Amino acid sequence: MRKANTYGETLVKLHRKIRPVLFAALLAFSVLSAIVRVRASTGNVLINTTVAPSGIVEIKIGGSVNLHFGGVTWSGGQVELYLSKNGYSSLTLPGDKQYSPSFSVAKIRSSAIDNTTYSGYSVGNNWINGTIPKTVEFSGGDSYIKAFDGSTGSVAVTDNYIKINAIFEVVPSSGPGQAEIELEGYSLPANDYANLSYDSGSGWETIVDLYPVDENGRLTYTMPAPDLAEVLPSGLQPESYTTITFKMVANSTGQTETDTFDEYRRGLVRLRGETSDTAAAGYLFGNGSNFFLPGPGLSRVNVEVFGNLTIKGKWFSPGTVTISWDETTVIGNATADGDGFFIATVTVPVASEGRHNVTVEDATIRFLVEVYCLELIDVTAPRAKAGLDQTIDEDTLVTFDGSSSTDNVGILSYEWIFTDVSQQTLTRMKPTYSFSTPGVYVVTLNVTDVAGNWDTDKLVITVLDVTAPIADAGPDKTVEEGTTVTFDGSSSTDNGGIDKYVWTFVDVRPRTLKGVTRTYTFRYPGEYTVTLNVTDFGGNWDTTTVVITVLDATPPVANAGFNQTVIEDTVVIFDGGFSRDNAGIVRYE
Repeated sequence: MRKANTYGETLVKLHRKIRPVLFAALLAFSVLSAIVRVRASTGNVLINTTVAPSGIVEIKIGGSVNLHFGGVTWSGGQVELYLSKNGYSSLTLPGDKQYSPSFSVAKIRSSAIDNTTYSGYSVGNNWINGTIPKTVEFSGGDSYIKAFDGSTGSVAVTDNYIKINAIFEVVPSSGPGQAEIELEGYSLPANDYANLSYDSGSGWETIVDLYPVDENGRLTYTMPAPDLAEVLPSGLQPESYTTITFKMVANSTGQTETDTFDEYRRGLVRLRGETSDTAAAGYLFGNGSNFFLPGPGLSRVNVEVFGNLTIKGKWFSPGTVTISWDETTVIGNATADGDGFFIATVTVPVASEGRHNVTVEDATIRFLVEVYCLELIDVTAPRAKAGLDQTIDEDTLVTFDGSSSTDNVGILSYEWIFTDVSQQTLTRMKPTYSFSTPGVYVVTLNVTDVAGNWDTDKLVITVLDVTAPIADAGPDKTVEEGTTVTFDGSSSTDNGGIDKYVWTFVDVRPRTLKGVTRTYTFRYPGEYTVTLNVTDFGGNWDTTTVVITVLDATPPVANAGFNQTVIEDTVVIFDGGFSRDNAGIVRYE
């Protein structure tokens, strides 16, 4: 560790004796330079002293260390500082980590002190004094500092180690509850674990135990800041906060580090309606502030029905912020950013003259202030616009649209009135309705403004019949010939009404009867299929059949022919051919 000079002298001697061999060896050894130099930086760097040996120095990463280079022989013009876990007089890569800028050797050796060239460092009189940045990814514990000036053969190294301890930070260090924060650990033991917790004034609460540390000693844990749900009190108040302490405990060493997060209390920056009030810099309006009462720091904030109200808030929980009127009617939303700031412009709803509440809600709290609503004076009637006439099919959802209606202040209500079996009344600007019965419907739109002024407009909805009727010819019948049969289609149905009934069948020749009920006498026995066709007023139709069975009730007339006188043993022919029947004879005996 402390033989840098001997090692350098040996290299020079070997170089003189076996230059070719040494050149090849040095070329293979070097990882930082393509050019092999004969000379090397040698000597020990001292820590916080000009007289060897240095004592053991203990710092936290991000702290300062003073390095003395009076005993170092330089071979280059620029030098860089590295952290290392070993005291070898050569760089170990990967592993050793550069943490400094490149310093001029001339400035280091100069008798003048330079405090400006290198940010965070003081250089001169063979000293480099400055910080080891927390950003260098290097695990904590015993560490050496090496000075590399371009020579690959040897580097100057501290004659003793420094002990680097971890630090802990909360980033950012202030903000609203639920803001995203990072718990950062630097230069912990490599691949260790850490326990994280916080205390907001009621004792320590565990965040996570045994959270892993990476090989470079880094730890990053992201979480929302604990939400203490705190608000400023009523009136104009200076911004204030509650400090929350966070703690990190290294598992293997027990090192305990803390840092704080200042959680600000919620408040409003400004309210603006017809008049406005704005908090002075560093102040906010607190929960329950009365903006309609004169007083120190407060002026009237007047609003109008259907006028704009702009609210600026600060330190609210990041995310959705809901604005309500009189704690019941939601009138708008906004999004608080990561710093808890939001701007919301909402519309004042219909309200009586006088004091009213405006409520601001985030994920945790309800923040309430009071404003004054001015009297509404309006004598101008609105103009109703019911939209264009429409032709639709039955059972189709129709949308009424009164959005073209206008008013100088604002429309309060929409009413759509029409008769469909009974009187129907629909509300809202764009209601929907389904007409199940065909027909022509006259719809009246009545719009009323906030002052009670009104106007009407009409539109016509023509509902087309697209549903076929259902034909019903009644049950099949069995009758005797010559009996009058009644055809009855009155059980047929249709959603809009049946216009025509047509009965068709064949009795010797085609027959056609019209009407909901008709009579007919079948004179000849047989089975007759009768078809009923019903047609509604929309031209839709349907058919069905009924079977009429006509029984034979007329006896035949037997005729045995003329009397006969014959000789015995003569063949006699009986002839019933002159017998007759209306439907035909099937048997002779």
